[in-house]
Amino acid sequence: MGLCKCRVVTSLFCVQHTKNVCEKCMVSDHPTCVVRSYKEWLNDSDYATECTLCGDERNDGRPCIRLGCYDVFHWACLEKYINTQPPTTTPAGFICPCCRVSIDVCRYHCLFGWGTVWRQ
Repeated sequence: MGLCKCRVVTSLFCVQHTKNVCEKCMVSDHPTCVVRSYKEWLNDSDYATECTLCGDERNDGRPCIRLGCYDVFHWACLEKYINTQPPTTTPAGFICPCCRVSIDVCRYHCLFGWGTVWRQ
């Protein structure tokens, strides 16, 4: 546990800036950074700064989205990934391509005001 710059106690840690961040600061100040728990970072401090779906840097100016598991992808890459899933997949059936945790797209749209990724 540590203190974010806004004085909120948090267990989240920005790997790129090596500092504690709360969820509010993570969304506003660290939108494309790798964020994990401080304990995870101590165990394995080697995290990639690239979008794991395309291999390009996440801070290349293209819009990014952070999932509930804290993995970050380019918006277009995640949309392409979701569109490759079977047409019968329910929203709760989409999983993160990195950690295999369920992606609840609608919930994050409501929380953060991000556009929703829908299949065409």
